[in-house]
Amino acid sequence: MDTIGERFDGVELIRPVGSFIWPHPTFEGFPTCCGAGGWGDRMIPDTLWGMNISPACWIHDQMFAMAPANWGAFHYSNSVFLHNLGAINEAKSVNIFIKKMRQIRAIEYYIAVDTLGAVAFWNCKNQINPSK
Repeated sequence: MDTIGERFDGVELIRPVGSFIWPHPTFEGFPTCCGAGGWGDRMIPDTLWGMNISPACWIHDQMFAMAPANWGAFHYSNSVFLHNLGAINEAKSVNIFIKKMRQIRAIEYYIAVDTLGAVAFWNCKNQINPSK
């Protein structure tokens, strides 16, 4: 999957190329879009200690939808998610203590999507191509 860097509301994020669109032009007012649903929203909300990470979640969800059905695409999408969480944290955090706490939480989110997220990824792929 091809990706590019794009400055979104002052933060350099990685996003897929192609038919990607932003649902909102700024962090403020960006819709929640964790994508996990139910308990998943509680485990992986759209915030890191109060800081909005919805644009990273949106990119991750779009990459899951656009990615080919293979493990490489799954892990690459998750790596981009981790990178984007770090970029948002770096740009938006001002307190060093909270910034460090957010780094830890970002890694926890990444581990969750890179393990438990496999179900969501393969469900997405099977809905697109149910014969496989």
